[in-house]
Amino acid sequence: MIAEQGRIVALEANAAWVEAASRRDCARCAAGKGCGGGLLGRWLGNRLHHIRAHNPYGLPVDSWVELALDERKLLLAACLMYLPPLLGLLLGASLAGALLGLAEWVVILSGLGGFVIGLLPARLLSGRQRGASLAMPTITRRLAGPPSDCPTAGRVSA
Repeated sequence: MIAEQGRIVALEANAAWVEAASRRDCARCAAGKGCGGGLLGRWLGNRLHHIRAHNPYGLPVDSWVELALDERKLLLAACLMYLPPLLGLLLGASLAGALLGLAEWVVILSGLGGFVIGLLPARLLSGRQRGASLAMPTITRRLAGPPSDCPTAGRVSA
């Protein structure tokens, strides 16, 4: 499970909008042995993100909570968004190039056309899943207060 902490800033039916600060780096990135996300975080600075999450406990606004998201759901959502355009690009270019033997500029345009066509299923899936629970985190527990390393603990959201 991927876990994050934040504060509820708004409510919807069975859902809540949680404000969470981006993390600068994990322990591995801080030690210089990670993926480089820490370097990117230092360049971008602390940012606030608003995340829509299931609110099964009906917690009120200003509650500090922990969110969790199953890695498998995140992986499935990423595959559904990235694979159709990639496959469209490859199929469009390979059909024009290898099977039909067309000119290079036609192969490039066919690949771009396949990419655009591949965006359509990704767009439909993202629209259908926007209100659904494919990659939506769930509030797992209420925290007693803000985390000790929280840069926005005293901040009031606008």
